[in-house]
Amino acid sequence: MLFLLAGEEPMSQAICENEYIYSLPTSLTMTNDILLFTLDITAASQEIQLLRGRITQQFTPYIFVAILPDMSDIDKLKCSREQQYGPLDDKSKIAFDAWHLFQAKLSAKKDIADLTEGLPWDAPGFEPPLKLGASDIGGDEILRTTGTATSLYLIGSVAMGLVIVSSTMPGLTFTYDETIKTVAEVMQGLQFLTHAEAQAKVSFVYNIHIKTIDEIPPPPDFCGDKYDPCEAIWRDPVLQQLGFPPKEESLVTFANQLKDNNKTDWSFVAFFTKYPLYHFAYAGGVRSCMQYSNGNWGPDNIHKVFAHEVAHIFGAADEYQESNCNCDPSGYLQIANKNCVNCAGQHVPCLMDENTLSICDYTRKQLGWSSKIFNPKLFKQITPVCDNNNNLFVFAVDVHNTPYLTGRYLDVWSGSWDAHWRNAPDLQFVTALWDYSNTVHVFGIGTDNTLHVNIRSNNKWGSWQANWYQAPRLASISAFTDRDNNVYVFGIAPDNTVYLNRHAGNSWSGWRGEWYNVPNLMSIAAVADRGNNLFIFGIGTDNTVYLNSHEGDSWSGWQYNWNFAPKLKSILPALGIANTVYVFGIGMDNTVHVNFRSAGKWSGWFTGWGSLPQMETIYAATDNQNVLYLWGIGMDGLVYLNKNEVERQWTGWQANWGKPRDFYKPNLHFITAVFDRNNVPHVWGIGVNNYVMGNNNIEYFNWRNGNNWFGWEYQWSM
Repeated sequence: MLFLLAGEEPMSQAICENEYIYSLPTSLTMTNDILLFTLDITAASQEIQLLRGRITQQFTPYIFVAILPDMSDIDKLKCSREQQYGPLDDKSKIAFDAWHLFQAKLSAKKDIADLTEGLPWDAPGFEPPLKLGASDIGGDEILRTTGTATSLYLIGSVAMGLVIVSSTMPGLTFTYDETIKTVAEVMQGLQFLTHAEAQAKVSFVYNIHIKTIDEIPPPPDFCGDKYDPCEAIWRDPVLQQLGFPPKEESLVTFANQLKDNNKTDWSFVAFFTKYPLYHFAYAGGVRSCMQYSNGNWGPDNIHKVFAHEVAHIFGAADEYQESNCNCDPSGYLQIANKNCVNCAGQHVPCLMDENTLSICDYTRKQLGWSSKIFNPKLFKQITPVCDNNNNLFVFAVDVHNTPYLTGRYLDVWSGSWDAHWRNAPDLQFVTALWDYSNTVHVFGIGTDNTLHVNIRSNNKWGSWQANWYQAPRLASISAFTDRDNNVYVFGIAPDNTVYLNRHAGNSWSGWRGEWYNVPNLMSIAAVADRGNNLFIFGIGTDNTVYLNSHEGDSWSGWQYNWNFAPKLKSILPALGIANTVYVFGIGMDNTVHVNFRSAGKWSGWFTGWGSLPQMETIYAATDNQNVLYLWGIGMDGLVYLNKNEVERQWTGWQANWGKPRDFYKPNLHFITAVFDRNNVPHVWGIGVNNYVMGNNNIEYFNWRNGNNWFGWEYQWSM
């Protein structure tokens, strides 16, 4: 069985039963949702994707709803059809009857006004739906909806455990008609969410469970103002019937099982019952709970309340007054809740504020519907520098070799990335250097290995200069300055030949090869101590370490296998407290090696330094009080921080560095940092987002204000 992916040629192949050829329009819009039946849900889904449609709600493996392009002919479908293939199983029959009840409701409502449409959730005479918070569970903070691993944002496929809890007790039983009504209302609420943002391609996979228990309902006022006493009465026996331990923690296991078994991006559990609840509708963690009566809103409005609760599950915040909402951020992208009625400014109708099927821009972004996820900047490198005026310049190159610049000028951030700034050409990467004359140098290697340079002097950028000083073709470049403001620019050619262009006094030397008989190298790094002794380290093509040092008035020349160094993949020199020079190296097996120079003597190499034997990469930055910060990325992508605040003493590695209870704990493969003139550190990372729109080049940002770190921000400056 052969199916085409988007962009492949049309085919003439047997799919399911018959041979035919698709002819697709170039401009596609979607028609109404269509109820279809299949005997092979995988084949049906692939066929619909081939037609550039998608399944929006899969009720069982045999019955689902899809949307198709305007000009698609349903008769072309060979793996699904509008007619049943035979008798339906019980759950498919429930879905079939519920869908038709939903469609009948839509037809009837065309002639009947909904008197509750647009009412605020806390309108007089009505109770609002809730999101669980700390006060609802006795002071212990519940796992917040915006941080739940199975529902970070509403993009892609979602498995839903739809559990209708009936009872043998009088007044708590769901009739068949009430069961159908519940499912129909859920269908209506989720259909709204599947259509609310086309780029999100939201789809729901139902796992319907009708469970009957014989628990005695609690007496009046038993629930109080905490959810668990009443919820546990029916929840725990239902979980036991589903094969889970009868405790609240099993909800997470249930949600994970739903996600894994249905191969979806996300999951959650939705309970409906007639048992007493502490509130008629609420959501928290991986679940929502609703009473069939739906408070004062009634069963006909279940779909709106349910959509509201699902939005909570995926990070949206309440906006109505009784919720005591504020402008604080919510959702995976941490979007300010500025449509809250308690916030200044204009407010628009929104599902999180009132009984309406519309979503404001703030809620949309809290759900993840943002260019930060749909079209993120994908960087492979970031390089920040700070000048004497406390202006910050942040240079970046994306995976398509597009150079970017953003920055802070006169204490105001530009707020966006400027692509191809100053008409920059495509670049493989950039190196930036600030020197003591307050000049900023930016060196970039073009896609053909041409060197391009731009220099900011007297607070003005120049133009990009190609083949700067008749530079040879280069594969990499590194630049640094000593305490006398002599600037060294080393370029390494594709064949690992090393070239130097040095600025001393008022002129550049021009490019020189064979400087002090430099060997072929893969990388170069340097540091100058406070006595202006300069140490230039290189890694040879066989991973041997070399050192050329300038102490007093002379160069040592390149020292092979310096200090009996182990073979290294990378090397990083840095200056710490009391003029101590540290050299950090990462070995071929990612073991961390350290050598330090104090009182003019080198210590020799220490292996497995800091009780953290292996690192993927490390980066160092020194603050204005000469405290050395060392960031490391572990083999698991976790970020670590170690600081040298006292001579030859370190604080030790702090794992999962960020801030206590940080919202994001990114897995990184690149990290860089700079301290501004006010001694405020700014840290950028590039890392992995393994979620729906995931990739390996997501940018994160963290900074410290006083003694407090802000915490990692996802896709900063977008």
